[in-house]
Amino acid sequence: MSVLAKRSRTLRGYLLADEPQSETIITVELYCKWYSLYLLHPDGRCVVQPFPDEKYAPAGESAFVDHVPNPKAVENYAKVRGLEVGGLALELITGRWYLEAKGDCGQNETTIQQARECSVCKQTWPCRC
Repeated sequence: MSVLAKRSRTLRGYLLADEPQSETIITVELYCKWYSLYLLHPDGRCVVQPFPDEKYAPAGESAFVDHVPNPKAVENYAKVRGLEVGGLALELITGRWYLEAKGDCGQNETTIQQARECSVCKQTWPCRC
């Protein structure tokens, strides 16, 4: 059986970033926009969880921006609930947070959002130029 065949899917039909573990973990969909987090149980069941609110975010930071949860808020939320964040989920969340929410790129890099913009009209792809 392939690795992908073992992975759980959400009600929207997307695969989850992480595979079921021996303990329930927090994960996200393998998709470009996230609308929620998921509790992934050892038996493969996934339960929708909202993004953590501001009480889990570091002081002065938002708990989420657009479709990206703050990785520290997710980790704090998991810790309070006695859970772990899936390894791939945490990498995906952290990468997207630093690229899209913090805009923390080097001077020769672009954010994911900028890479999706039309060079003519600056609208997000697909534009209608």
